[in-house]
Amino acid sequence: MLKEAVVLLAVQALVVSIGSMCPDRDVCEERHTCCQGPTGEYSCCPHHQGECCDDHLHCCPEHTICQMEEGNSRCVNATHSLPWTERIASRQSSLLKSLRVISVSPVNMDAVVCPDKTFCPAEFSCVKLPITYGCCPIAQGIVCADGKHCCPEGLECSSDGKSCIQPQEPVVAVICSDGMFECPQGASCCQSSDGVWGCCPFPRAVCCDDKEHCCPEDSSCDIKNSKCISSTNQHMPMWAKFPARLRADWEDHDRETTTEAKLETSTTEAVTAEPETTSTQPNAAAKMATQPSNIATSKDVPCNNTVACEDANTCCKTAENEWVCCPLPKAVCCEDHFHCCPEGTTCDGAHGTCQSVQSAVPMWKKLPALALPPKENNVTCDPSYACEDGTTCCKDATGAWACCPLAEAVCCEDHIHCCPKGTTCDVAHDTCQSTLGPVPMLTKLPALPLPPKENNVTCDPSYACEDGTTCCKDATGAWACCPLAEAVCCEDHIHCCPKGTTCDVAHDTCQSAQGPVPMLTKLPALSLPPKENNVTCDSSYACEDGTTCCKDATGAWACCPLAEAVCCEDHIHCCPKGTTCDVAHDTCQSAQGPVPMLTKLPALPLPPKENNVTCDPSYACEDGTTCCKDATGAWACCPLAEAVCCEDHIHCCPKGTTCDVAHDTCQSTQGPVPMLTKLPALALPPKENNVTCDSSYACEDGTTCCKDATGAWACCPLAEAVCCEDHIHCCPKGTTCDVAHDTCLSAQGPVPMLTKLPALSLPPKENNVTCDSSYACEDGTTCCKDATGAWACCPLAEAVCCEDHIHCCPKGTTCDVAHDTCLSAQGPVPMLTKLPALALPPKENNVTCDPSYACEDGTTCCKDATGAWACCPLAEAVCCEDNIHCCPKGTTCDVAAQTCLSATGPVPIFTKLTATAVSPEVKKTPTLHAQCDTSTSCPDRNTCCFMKKEKTWGCCPLPNALCCEDGEHCCPPGYRCDMDTTTCIKGEVIIPWYNKLPAQSPSSPSESVAAVTCASHSSCPSGSSCCQLSNEKLGCCPLTEAVCCSDQAHCCPLGYTCNLKAGSCQRSILFQVQMLPLIRVMEQEPEKPINLHEDTEVQCDDAFSCDDKETCCRAEEGWGCCPAPKATCCTDKKHCCPAGYSCDEAGSCSQSTRFHKDNWQVFFSKKKRALVF
Repeated sequence: MLKEAVVLLAVQALVVSIGSMCPDRDVCEERHTCCQGPTGEYSCCPHHQGECCDDHLHCCPEHTICQMEEGNSRCVNATHSLPWTERIASRQSSLLKSLRVISVSPVNMDAVVCPDKTFCPAEFSCVKLPITYGCCPIAQGIVCADGKHCCPEGLECSSDGKSCIQPQEPVVAVICSDGMFECPQGASCCQSSDGVWGCCPFPRAVCCDDKEHCCPEDSSCDIKNSKCISSTNQHMPMWAKFPARLRADWEDHDRETTTEAKLETSTTEAVTAEPETTSTQPNAAAKMATQPSNIATSKDVPCNNTVACEDANTCCKTAENEWVCCPLPKAVCCEDHFHCCPEGTTCDGAHGTCQSVQSAVPMWKKLPALALPPKENNVTCDPSYACEDGTTCCKDATGAWACCPLAEAVCCEDHIHCCPKGTTCDVAHDTCQSTLGPVPMLTKLPALPLPPKENNVTCDPSYACEDGTTCCKDATGAWACCPLAEAVCCEDHIHCCPKGTTCDVAHDTCQSAQGPVPMLTKLPALSLPPKENNVTCDSSYACEDGTTCCKDATGAWACCPLAEAVCCEDHIHCCPKGTTCDVAHDTCQSAQGPVPMLTKLPALPLPPKENNVTCDPSYACEDGTTCCKDATGAWACCPLAEAVCCEDHIHCCPKGTTCDVAHDTCQSTQGPVPMLTKLPALALPPKENNVTCDSSYACEDGTTCCKDATGAWACCPLAEAVCCEDHIHCCPKGTTCDVAHDTCLSAQGPVPMLTKLPALSLPPKENNVTCDSSYACEDGTTCCKDATGAWACCPLAEAVCCEDHIHCCPKGTTCDVAHDTCLSAQGPVPMLTKLPALALPPKENNVTCDPSYACEDGTTCCKDATGAWACCPLAEAVCCEDNIHCCPKGTTCDVAAQTCLSATGPVPIFTKLTATAVSPEVKKTPTLHAQCDTSTSCPDRNTCCFMKKEKTWGCCPLPNALCCEDGEHCCPPGYRCDMDTTTCIKGEVIIPWYNKLPAQSPSSPSESVAAVTCASHSSCPSGSSCCQLSNEKLGCCPLTEAVCCSDQAHCCPLGYTCNLKAGSCQRSILFQVQMLPLIRVMEQEPEKPINLHEDTEVQCDDAFSCDDKETCCRAEEGWGCCPAPKATCCTDKKHCCPAGYSCDEAGSCSQSTRFHKDNWQVFFSKKKRALVF
């Protein structure tokens, strides 16, 4: 029954128009669905993509089906049962909207058969799309340029493809009386003194007697005073005429002559030479395909190696990327792929005309191309490229194929030249050496692109694999081909396995039920020839024809799948031309109503051009441009050769001029000319002999690696240089840095300091030791955590990570942090300092949160309380509204009870923590601390930052935070510190930065912790506030001077207001709204009075005790001390958990549904003090 319902849904979806326009041209509201009645009329279902019920009166929401039972008709699916909805009447449309093209079906349903043997439903029509066919939901339709909509035959699509409009008559020029000259529409012909016609820019203008000027209609010429005087005695200047356009030979010089010529010419000639009188012929490409092709002759214009156009014609591409012919020499190919215009005009698709400065003429229709006889015996280079017979395939400097114009030639090592067979290349002297003497070298020619095989497997628009193979990514992220159909791509990015097997990378085999089989190595993918009409974004990237270049959130190029689209400010979506982006509602707003946003696609990389101007080893500018520095010190390109770089670091001027920044001009002896704006430079591949700084960065040969002020690598432009302590400058070998005077001191006297340059990024090495999905260490090293909790690398294999989070020791030794040594049986050895870990590229199967962040496979992206991305360790999880927790799929968050509710009962909501080992001898730091150094730490989910002014550690109240250079502030991860505006910036998001507080020594036993008195006999811990609970008891909010919310369950920090509907605390600062999650008020617990004279030890029994702030726990032999107050002792007598947590069987601590008051100062302290132990 369910399968039948699904089939019924699929069939009904074919006859339901999802847009606002119904097939009978009636209109439903936006995001409503058209439903057909029993007599063919349409009504509206008030649901987006709704389900039309068979009673023709009701409908159901998307993803439900109509269940019609007497007295109980409903909309149902696997989890819900809803009342069905009555349809509403449609209304007449003032503007006919286009219809959505749906996909064809491979199944014959007694329907319309398309030319590619696919099928459309009855009463639909097949329309040709760029790659395949689609179905237009009317009997005779034409497809729009966007390939997604269609219109009834006889109408034409609007430029955005959203509406169907009546064809407009072409613009007609004003032909002068001799029939040889013409003026633009709205102008008048006036004869000049030499008898040549000119144009006055007014209709029905008055031609003045001086034969040079003219005046508007209903005025007279005052030649003596050079004025036009109107009938109302208004004076205005005379207008000068501009030259009239001489009509070409192929244009009508005289209507009668044209008529006679048409009668005398044959039908074929008329088709070739007559321009169209209608604006579009959307099915012209389909008609072309049915016309017989002729064989080309030697005088024809070749389009490529297979087709040509007749002499005095122009080759143009169709929407299907096939060649057709425009019956004009040097014609302009119009972007609609159906028409063309004469040389010197522009295509006006909206009016079906060719526009020029003087006039507009009708567009011309393209004709089928002629087939060229195929050349035989070409030399095949690879499946994508070949060279002509009698030539040799050689690689060029870019690694692409080129052709040496000799058979069996020798390809020279400079990748530019070649030599005859039997000779050797002498690149130094540009000759080919033989026993008979030197002969000149030959230069290679471009290779011929071969048409792609029909059955190739397409990887993306730039690469494909041969039929019977599988597209897989290699270790660099580029496409490669596994030589098996439907193969399994192995996770080492090198091998692949047959279908139905699994990759065993450890043993280099493919495991199957029949036993192991050898792995296969991937082959290089085939380069597909780039489409000619691509939209160029810059010198390195382009988008396909009919799309628009837009920047993404990372600043890289992406492609909007619409021509002349609007790039939205979220850097993710785009909208059609003529609409505006409504990012808040994910729609594009237009006069006709909202339409859905489109998501950008990756841009296509362009092959690098030769003869570029090198700026430095990492960057270059195109030939004919000049390298200039921009305001950030990075390279940019001035679009002129040998240009002058202006001092504003933004503009440049032509050679021989000077920059006048104050007036935005370039001054020369001929007068000022406009300034030019620099363009981004091109990134070059790194050179081989670089100086390696670490596994990720290098400097050029002859330079020196130095650290900059941020701790990143930079390059001093001298070999074996001295890195200065200001982290900005460097000095030559044998000198010393005098930072105070910006000089380098030597025996010969001071020399100027040099400024460091940015380091070069190196590609990641293989066989690295993986720390987690984001970081790794080099082979032969060990992953260890540093003081901030981030990964670092010990430069030894299987090393011991020391508890100071700074050092490490060799395998088999122990860390002696007090003496900075590693103890072993052979004696102490020096400690080693950890190195930064390597950032790994994200895994292919990661769950992408946005272009900058991702979560591992099997997890879910959720926002945290700071608005940054976090990962829930469950697939398709539910992100709870407190921005801290998450629940399994199919459950709901009960934040108040700290559980996940499901049909089978509540499940835990908290993430587990690692258990703490109980040891009677060694007392370790609780795992809820971030270690700053050997004696100082910060609370969990804080970050240690060094405070320059106080010369001590401070705690930033954010996990994995960025410590700002001023030593006083910090920002959330993913943001950068803006020292000028004292803010944290990420893209277009700006928030105030966070203040750090210095770490402090622990309180002395004599210091009293003052409680907050709520009422008689009740109080809350210091640093908290009293709030009334709904059970009429008093509770404690873990914040000082907190705001108690009206629900008597939550509270907010001082200065914030409770937004119970949004589940957040809010306040406005400088027109920005800051939001924090609501904080739950905890019920009071009876508190023991503090005895200032009480012993600071916790007595376990008469013979054993633990220090204050520890808990006695039974160990396997005697007592042990858990390093947390009022801790929970686990039953295994080895572990314990902090107060408020319970032990589980997996050796972890699970958080209870409430915080314990003794831990409030750790988790909710306003000052976020560092803990010293």
